[in-house]
Amino acid sequence: MIDDKKHETIDTTERNAKPKLTNVEMIKHLKDKGVAFDSITEQEALALLRQNTYFYKITSYRKNFRKENGLYQNLDFAMLADLAIIDLYSRSIL
Repeated sequence: MIDDKKHETIDTTERNAKPKLTNVEMIKHLKDKGVAFDSITEQEALALLRQNTYFYKITSYRKNFRKENGLYQNLDFAMLADLAIIDLYSRSIL
C-alpha cells in the first residue's frame, strides 16, 4: 500500500550551524586547536582576516594536517593562508 502522507522536510541548517566567531575569536579558536602564529603574528593574521573574509576557507585546509591529542602538529597560520591564496589563483585559471 502506498502511503499518501506528505513527508515533512526538516531544515537542520540552523540546528547544526556553528556559531559565527569574531576575527579575534577565530584566532583564539585556531590557537586552541594547535595552530601556531610563528611565521605570521596574530596581529598580521587579524589584519588578513579583516581584509579577506575567507576565514572558513582558510580553516578548511587545516583538516589536511596531522593531529595528535586533538591538536594540529607543525601547522602555522601562514601555511593555511598560503593554501587559500594558491586555491584562489588556481580557481581563477580554471
